[in-house]
Amino acid sequence: MAWWQRCARTRRHRGGPARSRRPGRVCGRAREGRSARWQERFLDGLEEWCEACEREAHHRINGYIPSTADYLPLRKSTGAFYSMIAGLEVYQDRELPSMLRNHPVLRRLEELLFKVTFAENDLVSLDRDEADHVPYNLVRAIRHETGCTRREAVEQVQRQLAEHRTQLDAVTRYLPALFRVLPGLSGRWKEYASIYGDLTTVLLRTHQLDRYTQTSTSAAPDLERLRREIYYPATEPAPTGP
Repeated sequence: MAWWQRCARTRRHRGGPARSRRPGRVCGRAREGRSARWQERFLDGLEEWCEACEREAHHRINGYIPSTADYLPLRKSTGAFYSMIAGLEVYQDRELPSMLRNHPVLRRLEELLFKVTFAENDLVSLDRDEADHVPYNLVRAIRHETGCTRREAVEQVQRQLAEHRTQLDAVTRYLPALFRVLPGLSGRWKEYASIYGDLTTVLLRTHQLDRYTQTSTSAAPDLERLRREIYYPATEPAPTGP
C-alpha cells in the first residue's frame, strides 16, 4: 500500500490526522536528540506533505487546475519545502533557533527561494506536465485563469522569475551581515548561515534533476491506476468493469 494511501485510510478511520500515533513511529533517527519543538514542527511538515500529495492526486484525477492564487500554497505544500529545511538541520546536526525561523528577512529568503525554484522547475518540466496532466504548474495555471496563449504564459513566468531572482540575489548578499549582528547566536552564526547556504544551493539546482528534465514516457497519464490506488484500499479489489 502506498504511503499516501495509508495516510488517507488513517484519516478516514480516525476522523482526522493521526497525531497520537506520530511520536516514535515516524523518522525516529531524524528525531533523535531534537527538541520537542523541532520534532513537532518536523512531524507537522511531514503530515502536511502527505495530505498535500493526496490532494494533488485527487486534482490530477479530476482534471483540476488551480488559480494562480491557490497555486502557490498548493505547490509549496507538495514540494515539502519545510521538511527540506528540517533535513538540512539533521544533516548538519544543528537546530535553527526560533528567532531565525521567524525573522522577517529569512522568511522572505524562504519565500523567494520557493518562488524561484518552482518557477524554474515548472518551465523546465512544462512539456512533461502538460502530457501527464500535472495540475500544479504555474504556466498551466496562468493559461487556465487568463485564457492567454502558451507562449504568453511562459513569458509571464519568465518575467516573474527574473524579478524574483534579482530580489533573491539581493537578500542572499545581505545575509552574512545580518547573521553577524543578530543577538543570541553565541558566535555560531556561520553554522546557522551554512544551513541557509546549503538550502539555496540545493533548491536552485533542482530544475536540473531528471524528475524535471526527462520527457513523459507514456502518451497519456495512468489515471486509472491512480484512481484505484487513491479510492480503493489495497485489501479491497478495485472494480474492473462498468
